[in-house]
Amino acid sequence: MEKATKNVLADMKGWEPTLQDDKKLQLLDYVQLLIDNPKNNLIDLAHARMYHMIESHGIEWSEDENGDNKPKYKFYEKEIYGLQYTLERLTELFYSGGRLLPTRKRIILLMGPVGGGKSTIASLLKRGLEEYSETENGKIYTLIGCPLHEDPLHALPNQFREQLTNEYGFYIEGKLCPACQYKLDKEFNGDFRKFEVNRIIFSEQKRMGIGTFLPSDIKSQSIDELIGSINLSKIAEIGIESDPRAYTFDGELNIANRGMVELVEILKSDPKFLYVFLTLAQENQIKTPKFPFIYEDLVILAHTNETEWVKFMGKPENEALRDRIITVLCPYVLEVNNETKIYNKEWNNSSDSKDVAVAPRTLDLCATFAILSRLDEPKDKNVDLVKKMKAYNGEEVEGLKSSEVRQMRLESEREGMMGIGPRYIMNCISQAATRAREEYFNLTSEEKTQMCYGIDNIDEYGPSIDAIDMMRVLSDSIDNDPELGNEKKEEYRKLLEMAREELDKQLKEDIQKVFCFEFEKEAEVLFRNYLNNVIAFISKEKIKDPITGREIDADETLMKSVETMIKISEGSKEQHRQSIVNRFSRAAQKGKEFDFNTHADLREAITKRIFEERKDTIQITTTALHPDKEKIGELNRVIRRLSENGYTPYSAAKMVRYVGKLLNR
Repeated sequence: MEKATKNVLADMKGWEPTLQDDKKLQLLDYVQLLIDNPKNNLIDLAHARMYHMIESHGIEWSEDENGDNKPKYKFYEKEIYGLQYTLERLTELFYSGGRLLPTRKRIILLMGPVGGGKSTIASLLKRGLEEYSETENGKIYTLIGCPLHEDPLHALPNQFREQLTNEYGFYIEGKLCPACQYKLDKEFNGDFRKFEVNRIIFSEQKRMGIGTFLPSDIKSQSIDELIGSINLSKIAEIGIESDPRAYTFDGELNIANRGMVELVEILKSDPKFLYVFLTLAQENQIKTPKFPFIYEDLVILAHTNETEWVKFMGKPENEALRDRIITVLCPYVLEVNNETKIYNKEWNNSSDSKDVAVAPRTLDLCATFAILSRLDEPKDKNVDLVKKMKAYNGEEVEGLKSSEVRQMRLESEREGMMGIGPRYIMNCISQAATRAREEYFNLTSEEKTQMCYGIDNIDEYGPSIDAIDMMRVLSDSIDNDPELGNEKKEEYRKLLEMAREELDKQLKEDIQKVFCFEFEKEAEVLFRNYLNNVIAFISKEKIKDPITGREIDADETLMKSVETMIKISEGSKEQHRQSIVNRFSRAAQKGKEFDFNTHADLREAITKRIFEERKDTIQITTTALHPDKEKIGELNRVIRRLSENGYTPYSAAKMVRYVGKLLNR
């Protein structure tokens, strides 16, 4: 630790700050720079700059379930999970705006439930713009001294703008701000060539290219926060309010010029603030008292919750602004895998993660419960809520085709707009961490060792949260939530019970696998034997006996022993086997591997078939009140194997006892 500290201090002493490029250029030199670099992004408008920033991180194209090519933007992948449609739609708007389509003259409004990721998206885009402006491709230049850090080409007279457009294809939009126009007229005597140019770096902290507006008390909040204000200290000196030297252009829309402004919960604002956006969203201009319209080029990204959105959209007096808003839905995640990633990200950013471990399946339980609360009941009576959740998660569900899953999504437009949010779950995880820490430190080392069947050095591992802990906390949270009515509490209890049933299946499989040392190998052998026999049965062919080499009929006993595990009846066995062969053929045609994990029902059958042979041994070992030396040795081996897969010995021992009780039911 001491050595590391010395290295850090040495690095600090040798560090040199990265300063903003303050090298000055004459305006004509800047024009020459543009001419010499025609493919450079120097003349990007705000939407094009935003898209090029996202593009610079890379785009992966892949075929979706409909056979369409869909982009995956790497810029978002470390921060945002499961909002593919939202991110695609948002980026499309930046792209089309960058192509000068009318979408660049609109307010982009993210609308969704609380905790759905709206603020995270906005923060990520702002940070991305800041970092991009520091790169070579993201360079931005402005007129020195311009309070709006505007495009230097605004200083060019119309005749030269037209020439640059005709000869080099430049697109030049906008006009000088009042401060720069005053400088051109009064200080430079109309000679635009006297303007100097330098590079700027976007920074929200330094109020350069990034702005944020939050509504507050309607009575006290001033429009100055958006468009700037008169500098009263200079009025006496200058003598006239319409002189730009007497005005401070420091509103959020001013300082965000050429970048992005985030409007937080914008629909809660006083209507007088919303009127500012009428001309900004339609004409890229704002009106400041005593001055003509001022050109602004920026991405306007707002966000709000559904309640405020419905209220706003329902008022006729908001019709003009409604027409200038593009709403992008930002719902909760509907895939268990992506929901788990959200919890992992939040947990890993907390200080609790440094001294409290999270056992496997714990976050899966939380995600399952949360996702179930966000789904509509399936219209198909053969599909329950759990199967729907699994299908949305990309898992194979017997009897459900991909086209049917797409149809379910289309029929349930409200899914993800209600239910339990990530913040609620993270509150419960935090509470579980506190309880786990208290429980762990209230036990003596001897008690912990005894609970872990004699395994030593338990204190080295520290406290942990496991799925059983989470079940208790989630249940208590439902019961004690004052905001939930009795009907909603009962609904959530049923959903939590569904999540617990899924958890029980997973935990049983986990424990059984560690008892079966070579489970994967056994499962693969059994699967191949079963598949070969099923193919022979359907094609009415014989197979070769691996021992005698003789041609024999398909082994009906083997096939039935597997199918019985998932209650395939005699009358439906042929249909089931045909579906297996069809799936195998489709996978082969696409060059995809087909193993026992590919088919959900077959995976369950193979797993149960293997464990059935060991059920008695596992039951006796895990539930013995006073295990003998041999059983203790087996339990120690199981706990150590679980510890290699993310459990602490203490949480592993708890899971072994819990599963032992399940197997006795």
